[in-house]
Amino acid sequence: MAQSLDLHPDSGLLRGIGLFETMRAYRGNIIYFNQHIARIRSSGKIFGLELPFSTGKIRKIVKRLLALGSLSDARLRLTLWQDDGGSEIMVAASGYKPYPLNKYKQGFSAGIASLRQGQDSFLAQHKTSSRLIYEANFYEAQRRGFDEAIMLNQRGDITEATRSNIFFAKNKTLFTPALDCGCLSGITRRVVGDLAAQYGIELYEGRFTLEDLYAADEAFLTNSLMGIMSLRRVENKYLIKCKTLKITGLFMREYNGLLRRG
Repeated sequence: MAQSLDLHPDSGLLRGIGLFETMRAYRGNIIYFNQHIARIRSSGKIFGLELPFSTGKIRKIVKRLLALGSLSDARLRLTLWQDDGGSEIMVAASGYKPYPLNKYKQGFSAGIASLRQGQDSFLAQHKTSSRLIYEANFYEAQRRGFDEAIMLNQRGDITEATRSNIFFAKNKTLFTPALDCGCLSGITRRVVGDLAAQYGIELYEGRFTLEDLYAADEAFLTNSLMGIMSLRRVENKYLIKCKTLKITGLFMREYNGLLRRG
């Protein structure tokens, strides 16, 4: 999103593909920092971008930035791009603005994105600066009064939301689109996978349609800033068909516990 990059016009990121990670600091602890750095390093190898510092050095830079801003709970963005002199990074931090608690209880609403992602696009599996399709779909959804937009690929499979991964549950089994549908391997997505294994909940990754989603008992979205957010409605269809969001509620509690424990 242009306004969040805060780049000088001469920046190398404007002349080619750049990579970024969006992280959350909670009570001074950078949540899943190592996993974020590992992901951007892995993507960097594909795009010819190399982090110029060690993971430990980057952590010190981020910690210093938090201290300078007197930030305990913060939104962090690390950007990596190619400049004339080699790879460059930029770290930006701002105070974390949480969603109201009742939003997690009531859940998000989502529209269906009009622009589709190519399932064979390798860009979809990396957090790159090439995000026009995501931003266009997100702002169209907001204009229509939704919190998010569910994206489909050219085959009509669900891929992800513009800012989050998507999960849905049916008969106590959890489902999420496979990465080869054209979606990002989100950090919180992986946490949900670990929690599902911990609690003996079957998790299937595969190809799913909107009809599969509409038939779900419950659904939720995940990303590193909001954590786990219940998804209540897609277009004019309500997804919650049970009185208690058992799987969503369980994962919300467990994820929040992970945050508190650091």
